Amino acid sequence: MAEHIQILVSPLEQRAQELEQLNQSLEHKVVERTSELEDRTNQLAQTNYQLQVEIKEREQAKKALTIANQTLQRLATVDGLTQISNRRYFDERIQHEWNRFTREREPLDILRKRAIPHENSGVDKNITISLGIACMVPSLDKSPDELIALADQALYMAKQQGRNRYRCL
Repeated sequence: MAEHIQILVSPLEQRAQELEQLNQSLEHKVVERTSELEDRTNQLAQTNYQLQVEIKEREQAKKALTIANQTLQRLATVDGLTQISNRRYFDERIQHEWNRFTREREPLDILRKRAIPHENSGVDKNITISLGIACMVPSLDKSPDELIALADQALYMAKQQGRNRYRCL
């Protein structure tokens, strides 16, 4: 009978050993796969961090570009010497105002008629302007300073004539 039991138990023991080997193999595969997943998770975390850094850099670059564009717009519409809006700005604003006054069906006018109040002025109750205008053909024996001096001289003469005038030289 012991022999008969041995014959019955032997395949079971063999099967148990096979199952144990399979179990060890599976555990080894689980450990390998877990390690692979941890590595992949670490790689993804590193990639995510790099992307966040890149996003911040791009946001900073966008802000810098916005500031540069605003500066460029200001430089394009403001006279460098006088820091007064230039013709380009005037052209933009006149079109804007033209459209607005068209919608509102109101008259649009320029300069003296506007009568912009200037209460603290000793010259006039409204804003006035005096201009000195000079023209010169550049040459090697002359300098820009001479043209500026002529314009200054013309401005002084315009002011002597009673302000709110222009003088050309």
